Amino acid sequence: MATTSINNWNKIYGIKRTIWNTDSFYVQNEETQNQYKLDIMEAYDVEEEELTKDRLAEYWYDDVEYNLDCERANLNKRIDGCIIALGYRSSHYGSICGNGREGTKIVGYNVAKILQTSADDADFWAENYNIESRLSDHDGSWYVTYRVCKSMEEAERLQELAYLGKIDNATIMERTKSLYPYIAEIYGWPYRGSKKAA
Repeated sequence: MATTSINNWNKIYGIKRTIWNTDSFYVQNEETQNQYKLDIMEAYDVEEEELTKDRLAEYWYDDVEYNLDCERANLNKRIDGCIIALGYRSSHYGSICGNGREGTKIVGYNVAKILQTSADDADFWAENYNIESRLSDHDGSWYVTYRVCKSMEEAERLQELAYLGKIDNATIMERTKSLYPYIAEIYGWPYRGSKKAA
């Protein structure tokens, strides 16, 4: 690839584009915490004395869930192929499939399913023509790349080979396609073959 092509690639696809994250909902300091309290009091017609720390946390959780549901609605798109998640756990507790530090999980046919998570802290983004996430809980963090297999059968075959230790996530990356174009089309981002990439 020529230098000009590499520079154009980095300019278009090397940008980190946020899909959704919990960070935007965290109350970072006293000023934003006070503003959040005022917003809650106005939105739910509650008095300040009623807003205990636990009650405020419940409202925050509800806000996060509501916004996550909205993003799932945006991504509610069935694709040709089956999405597979390739994870690496940055903790000594194991992986998402319990087989070492790498793991796989079959997500299904709908893009919105990548946002199905029980993680306490989640960050989903697009970068370098891949869709990725960081999912964290009290045990550590998973770093996940979402790829597209030709079929559910192909995804199951790759998952079994990975579980048996016959292939690793890098090999699965080579044998699958990027999920990026499907999400780029939803958000209007440039992707190969689109007018914006030209």
